[in-house]
Amino acid sequence: MKVLKNNYPETLEKQALENIEVECENCGSILSVNNKDTHIGWLGMKYVTCPCCNKDTSVEEFEGITVTAKNVNFPTHFHYTDKEQRWVVHVEDENINKNIKKGIEYFRLNKDEYYWFTESGDTIVIMFRYEDDSMYSVYVSRSFYEGDIEFEGEDYK
Repeated sequence: MKVLKNNYPETLEKQALENIEVECENCGSILSVNNKDTHIGWLGMKYVTCPCCNKDTSVEEFEGITVTAKNVNFPTHFHYTDKEQRWVVHVEDENINKNIKKGIEYFRLNKDEYYWFTESGDTIVIMFRYEDDSMYSVYVSRSFYEGDIEFEGEDYK
């Protein structure tokens, strides 16, 4: 493709062509990238796929988008956590059991609460207690997705 006339401000044009160095968050490789190499990912931020490990790494120097209810896209705008990632620690079963017991203790001390959760390493534990139930609903997930969606006008009412 050839651009005959560019209507964007010079700063955006320069940013699109300017190479910057980025360290891969997964394998530590150093990459030279420009805005054209990136794609939108978790939290609407710009990411580049590392050619060495094939994992995405964020490029904060380039502007992304704001994720809203109107444009949210799973799994694109969500972060996937698993033990294969460089900085993610595997949580042992013993620690998960301790966290479940902490959740039950929380409910026993806070009678009006209906949910509790904790997230650590590659694991998230979510618990619910409903008024008419005689049991706790417990969800444990190793390797999970998470994301944030910005409030819009009607969300503040």
